[in-house]
Amino acid sequence: MSKQSNVTREDVYRVADSMVAEGLRPSVRNVQAQLGGGSHSTITRHLKAWRERQGGSAGLEVPGTVIDAITSYVNEVVVRRTQQLSQRLEATESDLAHLADLLGSREREIESLRSDLTAADDRLRSAEVLAANRQAELQRLQGLLETKAAELQEALQHLAQASAQTEVARAVTDKESLWADQIEKARQVAEEQLKVLRGEKVELERRLAATAAECQRLQSQVVELTRSLERSSSAESDLNAALRDSVNDLRQQLERERQERVDLADKLVQLTTVRQECEKKVPQIRE
Repeated sequence: MSKQSNVTREDVYRVADSMVAEGLRPSVRNVQAQLGGGSHSTITRHLKAWRERQGGSAGLEVPGTVIDAITSYVNEVVVRRTQQLSQRLEATESDLAHLADLLGSREREIESLRSDLTAADDRLRSAEVLAANRQAELQRLQGLLETKAAELQEALQHLAQASAQTEVARAVTDKESLWADQIEKARQVAEEQLKVLRGEKVELERRLAATAAECQRLQSQVVELTRSLERSSSAESDLNAALRDSVNDLRQQLERERQERVDLADKLVQLTTVRQECEKKVPQIRE
C-alpha cells in the first residue's frame, strides 16, 4: 500500500516516455506493471496529464475496425494505382509503336524522294551535257557557214574579175575568142560552184535553225528539271520539318510519361510505406 501511494507524477511520466521510446503503448496496465504496482486512479490521472502534455496523440485509442478499414483502403489504392499505371504504360507502348511505324513510313517517303532527286539530278546533268554538245555543234556550224560565205564572196569576186577580163578580151581582138571561151567556161564553173555554195548555205542555215530549236528545247527541259528538283527539295524540307516535329512531340510525350511514371512510383512507395506502418501499429493498438 505504501508503494502504491508513493507513485508520483514524475514516475508515471518517466515510465510512459520510456515505453514510447521502446515502441510500446503506455496504457494504465502497462505503466502499473512497469512500476510494480500503484493505484489505478492515480496512474490514470497522471497518465491522462501526460497524454495532454503530449498533445493527446500518444494514447489515442483506435478501434480495430478503423485500422482494418485503413489497411483495406490503402491496399485498394495501391492496387488501383498499380492498374492505372499498367494501363498507361500499355497505352504509351501502343503510342510508341504507332509513332515508330509513322517514323518508318516517313523514312521510306524520304528515301523515295531522295531517289527521285537523284534521278532528276542525273537527267539534269545529261540534259546539260547534251545542251553543251548542241551548243558546240551550233558554234561549229556557224563557223562553217562563215567559211562558206567567205568562199562564196571570193567566188563572186573571181567571177567579176573573169567577166571583166572577158569584156577586155572581146574588145582587144576576135583572135582571142578561144581564151574568151575558156574564161566563159571558168565563169560557168564559178557560177555552178556559187550555186552549190548557196545550196550548202541554205542547208547550213536549216541545220543551224534546227540546232537552235533543239538548244531551246533542252534549255526548257533544264529549266523544268531545275524546278522539279527545287520542288522535290522543298518537299523533302517540309517532310523533314514534319518528322522533326513528330519526333519532338514523341520526346515530350515520353518525358511526360516518364515523369508521371516516377510520380506514380513515388506515390506507390508512399502508400506501401503507410500500409506497412499501419500493419506495424495494428498489433500495438490492439494491445
